[in-house]
Amino acid sequence: MLIFKRPVNASLLAKQPLDRRRDTLLPGHPAAFYSGAGEGSRTLAEVTLATTGSSLRAALGTAPGPPRPPRSRWALRFAPATRRGLAASARGGGLRSPQGPAARPANANAPRRRPAGGRRGGGGRFGRSAARPSGMAAAAAAALALGGGLLLAAWRWLRGAARAAAGASMRGKTVIITGANSGLGRAAAAELLRMRARVIMGCRDRARAERAAREIRAELGERAEAEGGGELVVRELDLASLRSVRAFCHRVLQEEPRLDVLINNAGIFQCPYMKTEDGFEMQFGVNHLGHFLLTNLLLGLLKNSAPSRIVVVSSKLYKYGEINFEDLNSEISYNKSFCYSRSKLANILFARELARRLEGTGVTVNSLHPGIVRTNLGRYVNIPLLAKPLFNLVSWAFFKTPLEGAQTSIYLASSPDVEGVSGKYFGDCKEEELLPKAMDDLVARKLWDISEVMVGLLK
Repeated sequence: MLIFKRPVNASLLAKQPLDRRRDTLLPGHPAAFYSGAGEGSRTLAEVTLATTGSSLRAALGTAPGPPRPPRSRWALRFAPATRRGLAASARGGGLRSPQGPAARPANANAPRRRPAGGRRGGGGRFGRSAARPSGMAAAAAAALALGGGLLLAAWRWLRGAARAAAGASMRGKTVIITGANSGLGRAAAAELLRMRARVIMGCRDRARAERAAREIRAELGERAEAEGGGELVVRELDLASLRSVRAFCHRVLQEEPRLDVLINNAGIFQCPYMKTEDGFEMQFGVNHLGHFLLTNLLLGLLKNSAPSRIVVVSSKLYKYGEINFEDLNSEISYNKSFCYSRSKLANILFARELARRLEGTGVTVNSLHPGIVRTNLGRYVNIPLLAKPLFNLVSWAFFKTPLEGAQTSIYLASSPDVEGVSGKYFGDCKEEELLPKAMDDLVARKLWDISEVMVGLLK
């Protein structure tokens, strides 16, 4: 029951036309009747509004019309009211009093006018004002979406255009790329092949590597190799096995007269706790120890081919890693994110220590971060099914493509701008600053000494 606290003068209400009286009681409701209020009473009188019932329409003198949907009953209470005011209301307004039915008003058959801008009409003042903001909001949202899409497209175009300038021809030079069957390694292999280099793809899965090599040749055209340009060679290399690393290096040393560039690109990202064939924690074993042994076994060939280059692919996530010499193999505790960051920090420390040891040999060593790239490196990262569409949209909009992510690797492998530059850290083809923990020479030397023992270079 809805109570109106404001008093209503029944005498004045009775003198109003029926339509006005109805709107005064409760705008938009077509019927009403009185109950309560005895003779000489100054007690509260109740006016109960109802919207259905043929008897009620008859009491009001309204013509029958189409059935209306049922609505809630409301109550209106006003005070004080006199018997005279109630009687006048009953006589003049067609309202029903306890003494009997009211007289039929003269204008009962007149169609009831709905106030301008009513609930149903969209052309009234209130309808127009309600529709206008919604239309403006829709137009603003569409303009915002269109402008955002254009800005995003322009940003992606500029980012794609900001590639490393093509360096000197790599004709006659041999490049080894680990993990070259997908992601950054595949993109780098394709670009260096385009620059006429002889590219050796060191991959764990030979079948996938052969398929990737066929796709690259098809993209560049078979005549790229036939015209005396680059060459694509597939070799099996499993960095989780020191035996496989030694076998790969033995074959390279037997077959290759020179080695101009070594790109340590392969990696594993935030995998569950696993161990390599030799019992090392998988991320530290593949990302650091496997490349550590590979590089050391090929150093002689690199020195004989000087000037030559070593490129080490690290990550910005090195910032969250720490070298814990008490638990390098994560046997006490394991956190997949921390262990990945530690392996990437180890990559940088290794590159800096190797650059120091190779000073004056003509072999340069630099590390880099590729940025956030859309590759299969995150295959061990679980994304909820419902969140995948949003993640795919975000990655398309803001992550680099493999080719964009590989630009710094290609730059360090081929550009004359970095001839003779060694021991530095790069991102987006520019040198960047390192955190102090990544420049700690004492930690780098200790890590080198322990790594030599772990991979069997020293007994």
